[in-house]
Amino acid sequence: MYGCKKYYFIIVLQFTRVLSYGQNLVPNPSFEDTIRCPNFPGQVSACRGWYGYGNSPDYFNACEPTNYIGVPFNAAGYQNALSGKAYCGFIAYFYMSPDTREMLGRQLMTSLIKGNKYYVSFNVSLAEYAKYTCNNLGISFSTVSRANDIMSFVNKNRPFVYTKSIIKDYTNWVKISGSFIADSNYQYIIIGNFLADSLTNYEISNSPEANGNNAFNDAYYYIDDVCVSTDSLTCVNKTGLIATKKEKNIVVYPNPFINDITIQVTENSNKEVVIFDLLSKEMIRQAFNGNITLDLQYLSKGIYYYEIRNSNGMMERGKMVKE
Repeated sequence: MYGCKKYYFIIVLQFTRVLSYGQNLVPNPSFEDTIRCPNFPGQVSACRGWYGYGNSPDYFNACEPTNYIGVPFNAAGYQNALSGKAYCGFIAYFYMSPDTREMLGRQLMTSLIKGNKYYVSFNVSLAEYAKYTCNNLGISFSTVSRANDIMSFVNKNRPFVYTKSIIKDYTNWVKISGSFIADSNYQYIIIGNFLADSLTNYEISNSPEANGNNAFNDAYYYIDDVCVSTDSLTCVNKTGLIATKKEKNIVVYPNPFINDITIQVTENSNKEVVIFDLLSKEMIRQAFNGNITLDLQYLSKGIYYYEIRNSNGMMERGKMVKE
């Protein structure tokens, strides 16, 4: 009987290893599966399986009817989800309070196996209202489900993969990726800045909103599409930073504009342009093919957002100013 049980255990163990090979070990990696729609900042736990390590990271979802924690408009700025309709956000550096961090984490689908090589990646975008940018955004792993004291993870838990470069891009998503050899059978993934302020480089953001009265005194980043796998093709095809670039065959001008704007697109297909105000109210929606000039003299002076879409989805989004 013991021999049968042992044989059964070996089969289950091997099956688990085969099942986990090549797949993403992070459940709900793009934050789409929700327990409920968030209605206030700091509700990362409304995203199934995710929670804050110490402080309170945020959960943004298009299901939120207001702009405060919605997608793509929210209190931190404007950003479409890299995939789906949701993402999270966290403070990586806070100018007014030393070593203040927000970290988020969750349990993996299966524990890491000591001695195995793993590939990881996640995507970040600087929030437009963040006054600062920083480096050291990374991933760590733990055998502890969560921490009451965020400082227990600053300097004590090393980042397994992180970027030494300062992430400044507030328009595109930037992929942070790399690999490591597991030195323990870790069960939990944690994302944030694990290095103290004395080891973190920061700069003032170039975002126009970063210089305004509503700017946050921190380096705040959106995060989407988290991946951990034994297969490099599942998460990354090379290590490093990869910016998700905007479509280069689109020109919107003049910007700033006074009365009208012209959109030139080299792709010959049916498209539409949608223009929103700062409160995400739709001001105009116009179908076109090729190039188009829009008469916008009736709009008030100020900042507007535009989205250009085709049948495959988003082609480009951006900001324009009416003088």
